[in-house]
Amino acid sequence: MTLPLNISHQLLHKTRNQLAVRLLQLRTLARSAPDSPANTVVPALQLKVLIARLGLQQSELTLHQFWHAVARLGGFLGRQSDGNPG
Repeated sequence: MTLPLNISHQLLHKTRNQLAVRLLQLRTLARSAPDSPANTVVPALQLKVLIARLGLQQSELTLHQFWHAVARLGGFLGRQSDGNPG
C-alpha cells in the first residue's frame, strides 16, 4: 500500500516532531535528575536495544548514562573538554 506523497510527508513531520519533543524531555530529565534510574522514564525495550547496540557492560543505566549513550549514537565523543551533550 502506497500513501499519497502529502500524507507521507505529514506522517514524517509528525513523527519527527514527536521524537524531537521526547529527546528534549529526556535531556531535561537527565540534567535535573542525573542519578535517577533510566528505567523509570525509558521503556525497557529501548534500554535493552541501546545497551546491546553500544555494547555496554551495565544492565541498568542512570538518566545521565542513558543520555550520554544516546548522544554517542549521534557522534558525541564524550571527551573531557566536550561538556554535556545536547
